[in-house]
Amino acid sequence: MESPVRVYMGKATRLGASTSVQEAITRIKSLIDDGEPLFTKKELHAVREQLRKVQGKEDGQKIFVKGLDGVAVEFAIETGNTHRSPLPGYEFIVQKPCIEYVPMQDLISSLWNRNPDVAYCNLRIYHYRVLRNISTKQLCDTQAMMSKNETEIFFQTHSQVWRASEPCKQLRSTLLSKGCVTNIRKVVGFALGSIASNDRPDLFTSPSTASAFQHSLILTLRDVLCEREGERREDILCYVQDPMYTDIDKSILESSGIDILDDPEAFLQVDDAAIVVSCAPNVPVKQIVSDLARPVVMIWDRIGDREEDPPGTDPDSSRLRDLIRNHYEEIEFLGDGQNFRDLAVYIYRSDVSSTGR
Repeated sequence: MESPVRVYMGKATRLGASTSVQEAITRIKSLIDDGEPLFTKKELHAVREQLRKVQGKEDGQKIFVKGLDGVAVEFAIETGNTHRSPLPGYEFIVQKPCIEYVPMQDLISSLWNRNPDVAYCNLRIYHYRVLRNISTKQLCDTQAMMSKNETEIFFQTHSQVWRASEPCKQLRSTLLSKGCVTNIRKVVGFALGSIASNDRPDLFTSPSTASAFQHSLILTLRDVLCEREGERREDILCYVQDPMYTDIDKSILESSGIDILDDPEAFLQVDDAAIVVSCAPNVPVKQIVSDLARPVVMIWDRIGDREEDPPGTDPDSSRLRDLIRNHYEEIEFLGDGQNFRDLAVYIYRSDVSSTGR
């Protein structure tokens, strides 16, 4: 059976003068060369407020997103509509809208950026749509789940393994030794996955295992900040954002002191006095975060020396590499590749003038 959950963009209409894709690409390249931020909290906040207003409402609503040229684009909300499926006896039901973040590489690619109505939009409104049985209207859910009790034990077990590991001990030692890692009250995580989405809690190699280790990392960072600042655990805010979270994940994580935020709220929480964590996201977290702030610590996929071809879903860029080179110290992250991929720790250099942030 085909994947039961997909995302797609519905009708989008540019409200200003018409433009060509090539004109947009040329202008966006100029913005990039001039160092202009492509993602801003102002626009993220505007989109978030509109998403809240249409929540629970069906077809007929609109969301307006300002493009990089300042011209608004109208996105139709199609929640509740149905689409044909190539699978006999099934259809797609359109569910809530979501934000599609477009990295700069795609914006300036004539192979990817083809629709002139949204050519300037690096924030686009998509929808989730789910496969369901036409007759019974029952949703097709192929996601295996552990029970709440199984998930809690699974998370606790892997947290203990992580805390006892050499990578955890080395990371703690590194952060405690850095003078600039101070006055931090917030840890923000992206794309750390679902812990509960696993029907084999006995396995130590699964996406749920990786998720358990990565959320345990969030708790380690919180504990390091408590130790440095002499704070209580409740005083250090821990936020995570991932559309894969289930109700069980929310219950388990919130009881551990980690609050789950809806997109794009976690991006709006990012500031200079934060630690940011992400691992193999399918959105351009590095480009978004580096436009919004200069976090004290960033733990995410290692930034390469050159462009990927083709670029991944969280691609680097020349200006991101310049930012890291000029303002951050890179430290090896020794976590295993199975659960953390190829992460690196980037710490803001204390010898850099505060005017650079």
